[in-house]
Amino acid sequence: MNEKPILGPAADPAIGNAGELPGLYIHIPFCLSKCNYYGFYSITDLTRIPAFRSALRREMDLYRGWALSFDTLYLGGGTPSVLPAADLEEVIADIRAAFAIRRRLHQRSGIGTVARRIKGIFKR
Repeated sequence: MNEKPILGPAADPAIGNAGELPGLYIHIPFCLSKCNYYGFYSITDLTRIPAFRSALRREMDLYRGWALSFDTLYLGGGTPSVLPAADLEEVIADIRAAFAIRRRLHQRSGIGTVARRIKGIFKR
């Protein structure tokens, strides 16, 4: 049996309204420093960005074709805008190559990072 699961509103009528697309959340765990109040997984070792990007690409390959479209791309973490511009641009390009993002991007940014840069990259 090689059936792919149905993801999104069609899989569970209790999720969203009919015809409403789900959102896609990508956790980018990198931060400039660890916060005592932040309970989600995060790391400050930016040398791990290449390994993270490789793992994210492999994970997206596993789901390619299972979920056709998403309404919104949510980038969270950590602080996604900590990634160097080239890495951030490639992460968003990888996501858009794997999945159709229909409308918008939401992202979490920490103080001292350039959040506007993410939206500029997404619009390309």
